[in-house]
Amino acid sequence: MKTGFDAKKAIVNHTGIGNYSRRVINALASAYPADQWWLYGPRKEAPESLMRLPNILYAYPPALGGKLMYELWRTRLCGRDMEREGLDIYHGLSNELPHGIPSGTRSVVTIHDLIFITRPETFSAMARAKLLRRTRRACETADRIIAISERTRRDIIEYYHIPEERISVVYQSIAPEYFEKVPAGDPSRTGIRRKLDLPERYILCVGTIETRKNHETVVRALPQLAPEVEFVIVGRRTPYADRLMEIASELGVSDRVHIRTGVDDTDLLAVYREAEAMCLLSTYEGFGLPVAEALASRVPVITATGSCLEEAGGPDTIYIDPHDHEALARELNSLMANPEARARMTERGYEYALRFTDANMARELMKVYREVLEQPARR
Repeated sequence: MKTGFDAKKAIVNHTGIGNYSRRVINALASAYPADQWWLYGPRKEAPESLMRLPNILYAYPPALGGKLMYELWRTRLCGRDMEREGLDIYHGLSNELPHGIPSGTRSVVTIHDLIFITRPETFSAMARAKLLRRTRRACETADRIIAISERTRRDIIEYYHIPEERISVVYQSIAPEYFEKVPAGDPSRTGIRRKLDLPERYILCVGTIETRKNHETVVRALPQLAPEVEFVIVGRRTPYADRLMEIASELGVSDRVHIRTGVDDTDLLAVYREAEAMCLLSTYEGFGLPVAEALASRVPVITATGSCLEEAGGPDTIYIDPHDHEALARELNSLMANPEARARMTERGYEYALRFTDANMARELMKVYREVLEQPARR
């Protein structure tokens, strides 16, 4: 089988959807070495995190024309290359599909979320208009849609009226390093405190510092926690970060709130492992990967009801109203006062996280591809 991917973000984006794209490509190419996996991307060196395997091949636009030519090729002209290479499937990894996919090639698209519809205030008008246009078209034309959670599947049905049978849920995977058990005194863990100037005890949140992530609830809970327990946020800053620090100052806890940006993947692993607990009280997520990453790292998680976070967290994670800081403080204090309950919770959480492996994701994706090839094309 020959499968092509829109590899733009796999090659140029080093977070979020870029990480998802690389995990998909690496997992499939490793699990199915007899198949060809074509990456449709810009003419530049692939990042180190993309495997160098003989069955990972590259398709590029014409050398002349720069970025404008690349975007034209990626969105409208690459169908000629698909036809020449005899692709069986083309998989858009980030909410869009190009025009001109040949009739002999089936199309699959991954939809990560519809936040641009459910939380429009988090996007600029131009970015939102582009996402609205491209995502609707991809959902309407794809032979199969892959949703990264049941919540995203339900949103696609609600907002685009797509029949259920055209949508498959395939969860994204966690990097295998998260599952490794590292002793408490290991240098990779202890050294991170000095490197990033982390407090001795901290609650962790990972993700872009924006309004829907709702870090404010954790900040408001801090006065009710032991004074040595602090709050570490790892993620890209937005103006919301300044508002958080204003709230912290008003509550007298500004010295207990720490924001760290630009943390690389290796350091992030150690930041997770050293945390007392992970708190993600977002009001909306497509999946909530940091919740699953924390569970794999054997860190207890408290997260929010009302989104898709139950899918990432499983039955042994603690769920609260995302705006109830008093409930959060009660749960954190109880968790930190009861080491036996904490140990039980982390072990069960780790077991739940084992469903988010590369092998499981690759197997589920291949199942979708084979089903699609057995069905008539929609175009």
